[in-house]
Formats: sequence, structure tokens, C-alpha cells
Amino acid sequence: MWGAHFLAAGLADLSGCRVIALGSVTAEEYPQWLGFLADRKVTAIGGTPSVLRLWFAHARAAGIELPSLRKVLWLGEAWQPQLEEDLAAVAPKARRHGMFGSTETWVVGANSPDCPADTFHPFPHQLVHVGDGGLLDFTSLDPAMLNPVLRYRTGDAGELVPCPCGRPGPAMRVLGRRDNVVQVRGLGLHVDELLARVEREPGVTRAQVLVTERGGRAESVDVLVLGALPDPDSLRRALLAETFTLSTAFVHDPEHVRVRVVDALISNDRTGKTAGFAVREEL
Repeated sequence: MWGAHFLAAGLADLSGCRVIALGSVTAEEYPQWLGFLADRKVTAIGGTPSVLRLWFAHARAAGIELPSLRKVLWLGEAWQPQLEEDLAAVAPKARRHGMFGSTETWVVGANSPDCPADTFHPFPHQLVHVGDGGLLDFTSLDPAMLNPVLRYRTGDAGELVPCPCGRPGPAMRVLGRRDNVVQVRGLGLHVDELLARVEREPGVTRAQVLVTERGGRAESVDVLVLGALPDPDSLRRALLAETFTLSTAFVHDPEHVRVRVVDALISNDRTGKTAGFAVREEL
């Protein structure tokens, strides 16, 4: 078990309900588990958006519906809009409920189905400050919390805004990571910007950057794509033309920048979590 399991167990205890903590699930196990969830009329499911997408995509592909599901609890990553389509088909009564925080701060705020997916309401004991570069930092005034009255910067940028849900007081709108930069041949590659560009392509459901290194130097950059992409080489040429780091770092060997359509992205087998980029070292 890891942190999110203890969080879910604590929430279940306070709610008076039963909970099952699941680790990674193989492709062959999804139909059985989904059938179990349907038979038991499970009302809530939780996880990171990348893991939840696997659950609902498998359910939709297998024609399994979860009509009793009412709440989808998510944390750990930004909400993925592509989840909405699968949710509507598999669990039309389900609504998202998000939590925001980090390992150091624990959960510092939450949102409801009436809030935008990127906007969270801080808890009453939580101080939120927008610092240099728009970076958010947090201080807990709850003496029962781990390390209270310590200020933590998470690496996420944000702003304080009124929330459309109508709840009084400022909410924090999370604008995304500001430390998600990987060094490629001495130049910084902004992974989030590159992925946002790729995922705007029609037919692309998700993308991932894979940097292959040899002796500490970037040998190649592969953009892995899930979904349908009729002309990967056309996108590759566009990325080289539009991305300064790629065009400059690979000016002498542009063939080492590739776009590949794959059946699955690289993920953590233990947690099922899928990062925006991965680094592979070759001997």
C-alpha cells in the first residue's frame, strides 16, 4: 500500500463504507474486476486520472456499465478531459471529485463537480501563497498535520480566483507544473508544451516523451502516441520546425527525433501511473 491507499481508507472509515485497495491490474484482469464492481453496485472509485482512464476505457471496450457509480475521486495528476467521454458511456451518474496536494503537504484542497477541474478550494487550516513566477506554496496551521507551520513549494504554478461554483472566498486555479523540463543535449525541453501540441492532433488520445541517453548524453527523443495518427512523419517534421530545443539539439541528426504510434505508453507496473516523460539509459 502507498499514500493514496491510506487516504482512501481514512475517507472510507469516516464515510462508514467499505473499500478495496487495488494495486496494478493486468489487461486480462480488468473484465473480472469491472464485473465485480458492477455486481456489487460500487458507488465510488478513486485513483490518478491516468489509471482511471485505463479502467473506464476497458469498461467501455468490453461493454460493461457501472450505473451505480456516483463518485470518481481523483488526485496526483491533472484531470484528463478525455475521461469525460468514457464516463458518460460507462457511468452516466458519476461525477468527479478532485483533491490537490503533494507528498510533503498532503491534501491541501478539493473541488466538486460544480468547480472547474483545475480549480480547488483550500481547506480552512491551509494558507496558500502565490510566489515568484506564479509558483504556489502552502503552509498548514493544523497542529495535527505532519510538519505543521512549514512552508512548502510544490512546483505547481497557479493563481487565486473566484470559483464559478459560487462558494465564497478565493479558490486556487492550478496552471500546471513549472519544473517539468528535461535537459536534452544542454537545452531545456518543456515536456508539457510539447505534449499539449501533440495531443491537439486529431485522433491522438495521449502522448509521452521518451528520452534515450547513452553515457549521460541524449541519444534520441521519441514522442510516443496513443490513438490514431495517419502521418506520424508529418507531425515529426512539424515538431522539429516548431520546437527550438529539438531543432537545435538535433540539427546534425534530426532522424533521432521520432514520432511513434504505440499500443501502450510506458507506465509504472506497480502503481499503473503514467508520467509525461521517461528517460531510458542505454549501455
